[in-house]
Amino acid sequence: MTPDPQAQRLTEALRRESPDLLRYFRRRVTEPEDAADLLAETGLTAWRRVGDLPADDEGARRWLFTVAHNTYLNYQRGSRRRHALADRVRGVLAGAERVSPPSDDGIEVRDAIDNLTPVRQRSSASSTGTGSP
Repeated sequence: MTPDPQAQRLTEALRRESPDLLRYFRRRVTEPEDAADLLAETGLTAWRRVGDLPADDEGARRWLFTVAHNTYLNYQRGSRRRHALADRVRGVLAGAERVSPPSDDGIEVRDAIDNLTPVRQRSSASSTGTGSP
């Protein structure tokens, strides 16, 4: 079986342009791992759209950089969504901390009441309005 000519051209274009594409991403993201992930995502997108690959080398380069740019824009949108979600979760958690006391709040008082005699426990419960222990 002969290899698909478009697939062969894309393989060659990716091999030729990957170092420049990786540099493109490294200039735009803080983590090198993110740059590598973006390059991989660009390659996958290019493979899905291999039929759109221009026939000439310069056209293929421009096309790959357009795919890379769109991949980067998607990364930025996702990053903004993740940060917005994290901010919302932090807000909910901060509100929850203000509303509900810690689970060990008052434990010293409960321990002291537990150490009282049964008569004094009933007396303490009736004077504080907490009911019987």
